[in-house]
Amino acid sequence: MENLREKVVKFWEEESEENEKIILADILGYANSNPQSFTKEFDEIKFEEDLDAISVVFEALAKDIDNWGQLFIDTIDNIFAAAKVARNPDDILVYLMDCNWVAKNPFVQKIVDRIYKELDADNLHIQVACIQELSYYIKNSTIRNKNTITDALQSKLKGNDWKLRVVTFQILKHEGLLPAGYQLSFMDKVRKIIGGGKLLSGYPL
Repeated sequence: MENLREKVVKFWEEESEENEKIILADILGYANSNPQSFTKEFDEIKFEEDLDAISVVFEALAKDIDNWGQLFIDTIDNIFAAAKVARNPDDILVYLMDCNWVAKNPFVQKIVDRIYKELDADNLHIQVACIQELSYYIKNSTIRNKNTITDALQSKLKGNDWKLRVVTFQILKHEGLLPAGYQLSFMDKVRKIIGGGKLLSGYPL
């Protein structure tokens, strides 16, 4: 019997969409057949470089979110914890995007609430990742605190760090969430030009 790592590798090597679906169903069946063993295997490989296991596993488990929802929340906890001590936090925070497979409500609200808790983290990379993810999720009409989250995101446009202000502007502009008529300040435009290179989470200046 293939272990979880082998199933993930097999998925990425597969070129047929139909066979990908079969592998995802196999992963879900494998998880449900022995949840404790599966969770242990997942913990061992979830941050394994170049494997991208979280994306595959979450796509599979999203079909049974009632049973596996807590693993999503636990993994988000792990992502934030690892990012806070990582040399390059963005390498870890990118995994937050893999939670986007969850379309079932009200579980989406639980994901939003967990990410929202980190919006004011001391780590700027985490703040940017939260802004990016929350700006995606609040487009879901079922999110009950949409206005509160939108206000919190827009407040970052007035933050103390100019890099955060610029990146927030870029994200909210892209998602159509800027306050009406809002423009980046002249000085931040100048800083953006002078700064050069990459800002945070891969956003270019």
